[in-house]
Amino acid sequence: MEIIRCQNNMNALRRAGSVINLSFEACEPSPILFLVSGGSALHLLKEINIGHFGARATIGVLDERYSPDISASNFLSLQSTSFYLEAQRAGAVFLHPWGGKTNDVIAEEWRQGKVLEGLQESVHSYESELRAWKEAHPDGKIFATQGIGDNGHTAGILPYPENPALFNKLFEEEDKWVLGYDATPQKSLTPLRITLRLPFLRNEIHQSIVYVAGEDKRPALARVLQNTGSLAETPARILREMKDARIFTDIA
Repeated sequence: MEIIRCQNNMNALRRAGSVINLSFEACEPSPILFLVSGGSALHLLKEINIGHFGARATIGVLDERYSPDISASNFLSLQSTSFYLEAQRAGAVFLHPWGGKTNDVIAEEWRQGKVLEGLQESVHSYESELRAWKEAHPDGKIFATQGIGDNGHTAGILPYPENPALFNKLFEEEDKWVLGYDATPQKSLTPLRITLRLPFLRNEIHQSIVYVAGEDKRPALARVLQNTGSLAETPARILREMKDARIFTDIA
């Protein structure tokens, strides 16, 4: 893990974007899987050179909120960016974390009380898509963007400081990459989540670019940088265990 402290948030975005572009260029012509985080990390997409994309690129999300509220969805937020349209025109393929369902279908699941079944169907579909990519491209490179929440979460993996055993049960399973879970006990505004488990972050992601901006993130970033601490308390500490995680921040 490396931390790069920048003069301001725009400088952090530009420097982070430059590293992403250089990394994509360096691994040409290898296939790439690019997994995008939502929230403030979406701002990184404006700094990416679409010229590095094309038929070799597959794009998905690192985590998703399973909700009929359009504004809650990371994937729908991704679809609303100019990056999405330009990458699509360049020939990139997109993986849908809902298994191709529309927002209306999810809303109907909520009305019929079948949302948990729908969540698990989507998890199974997304797992299959990711596994198929890996099988088809064993030498391909997986890149990601991440953020850090003010509670120390990352990639939809929320803290469980009062129940580390449950945290490990949810997020440390090695056999399956994708998890669907209900984060209601963690007081999440969008409790149904789809995320990639910790072993995937550790073992499969070639490089992750992390964007952290604003004073409200200072305590969480400090917990990530401390020599001691648990993943259950601060899930973003997984950055310390990943192959190549680089944090770009305006926090001095």
